[in-house]
Amino acid sequence: MSDQQRDARECPTWVSGQRPRTHGWAPADRPRMQIHVEGAWRWATVRQRQDWPDGRVAYQVDILLPDPEFGRDAHYIRSYWWDPETVRPSRHPAIGWQLRHTPGTGGAILHRDDCPDAGGGKLDRAAAFSVLQERNISGCRKCRPEADLT
Repeated sequence: MSDQQRDARECPTWVSGQRPRTHGWAPADRPRMQIHVEGAWRWATVRQRQDWPDGRVAYQVDILLPDPEFGRDAHYIRSYWWDPETVRPSRHPAIGWQLRHTPGTGGAILHRDDCPDAGGGKLDRAAAFSVLQERNISGCRKCRPEADLT
């Protein structure tokens, strides 16, 4: 048996047959989860839960994945089958953001409130979206705050 963590399995888009029952959340209330994709645990924001007629459950999420065309991470909407080995629920949805200045750089890093590296001034959704447009401010690579701002 391999010690390597396997990736979550992507759920195909429903096209025919019995459609899944779905449940969605308002953008401010969307839960977060971590999903093991492309060899790493990645933060994702849940858009929808899908209960399939055969009893399986999938989650449609907004997730940042590497995009070789752009040379950086990009947002994708994907659905993954529930599997406790490859999909981990988070404690709670984002309730806010924090801007932590990086000494000596003139820049800052935006974090979600529930990020272990968060610190600094608290921001609401509009302010967090605005600061991410600044060239010297980036999103935390651990908590991916930009996923909640789309």
